Amino acid sequence: MKRILIYIVFIICFVIINDLVVAGESEVKYLKYADHMLKEKQPQVAEIMLNKGIQKHPNSIQLIYLRAKVRGDYLGKEIPALYDYSMVIKHAGKSYPKAYWRRGDILLRAGKLMSAIKDYTACLKLKPTYGKVYLKRAKAFLMAGNREMAKKDLMRCKKYSPDYTHEVNSLIQKNNLW
Repeated sequence: MKRILIYIVFIICFVIINDLVVAGESEVKYLKYADHMLKEKQPQVAEIMLNKGIQKHPNSIQLIYLRAKVRGDYLGKEIPALYDYSMVIKHAGKSYPKAYWRRGDILLRAGKLMSAIKDYTACLKLKPTYGKVYLKRAKAFLMAGNREMAKKDLMRCKKYSPDYTHEVNSLIQKNNLW
């Protein structure tokens, strides 16, 4: 029964996607539809929609960025997500500091600590008030054994994002940083 339901949803989405492509809608329609599919917990369909949009608008940084997010955050396709984030950074890095942030997250999960730290640093150069990125970079510094830099980043995180104070304090206590 579950397979039949998934198949029906897929057919309906395919018809809608083809209608959008035939109608020649702008890339905004692809973005909105993909976002809608994410809200409906259909990331596979969102990825299909974004692929179609990118075929039609191959230079759309917005479509590539969202596809990277879908692949990395929802589908676990980290290598394709890394490729997409790298494309966004190459063509519009200064306009998309979150691309560095999200690529850093994937690199950190892969154990590529120095690469993750480099991406978090690039993000913070563009947007120095992203408190959550200081927290992420602090975790990477701790994993790399650099306790002093981790302390500095944890204090910056508290400064820019007081919402993370509990998590910061927990890390400080867990790692005996003071």
